[in-house]
Amino acid sequence: MLFFTIPVMAESSLKKSITNDDAVQGLKEALVKAATSSSQILSKEDAYYKNPLYFIDMPKDAENLIKVVSNIPGGKEKIDEVVLRLNRTAESAAKEIIPIFKESVLSMSFDDAFSLVAGTDTAATEYLKKTTYENLVSLYKPKINDVLDQKIVGEKSTSEAWTSLVTTYNKAGAASNKLGSLFGKTKEVTPVETDLAQYATEKALDAVFIQMGEEEKKIRGNPAAYASSIIQKIFSK
Repeated sequence: MLFFTIPVMAESSLKKSITNDDAVQGLKEALVKAATSSSQILSKEDAYYKNPLYFIDMPKDAENLIKVVSNIPGGKEKIDEVVLRLNRTAESAAKEIIPIFKESVLSMSFDDAFSLVAGTDTAATEYLKKTTYENLVSLYKPKINDVLDQKIVGEKSTSEAWTSLVTTYNKAGAASNKLGSLFGKTKEVTPVETDLAQYATEKALDAVFIQMGEEEKKIRGNPAAYASSIIQKIFSK
């Protein structure tokens, strides 16, 4: 008697059969939808400022600046103003991320689309960050710069408020260094030279990718909630 062995297909293969083109198209659609949702969420007032996960604080190299300027009359208020402006800048610029991300996503090539479809809940977002981050920074930074130069809070722009703050600190530091040299002190106050646009861009994008990861989880968790047939096809369990 002859026995024939019938190959057993994986359960996921029985449920659906997707091509590489399907996987690529579905991943791109999912990322564009995630970017769109993230833009809507992050562009709301206080989306950064009152969210501990996304809140943008002063740059690390400004720690001494904060200590020195806080002791100057009105200094604490100046610091608070810059922090508020940084967060408002990110919230305002978040309105602009859709075309920027769409351009990057649609031009992406996937090394292994199937593995991303079957990967972790944020696999596509992580892949986008890994492969396009520097390009996204260069595209997003001009938008951040534009907002930094706008008078979105009060009569001064964020750039002007930051320049005023840094100038106050650096002048105090220079005076301290001069006195220190007279009295033989060797420890000098290091001037703050942070590129505010670069700093704000990186912090704003960090939040965008975190939020996009959350949106990707929603898509994977409930693809039926989305009108896109290709998203439903590749992510349905």
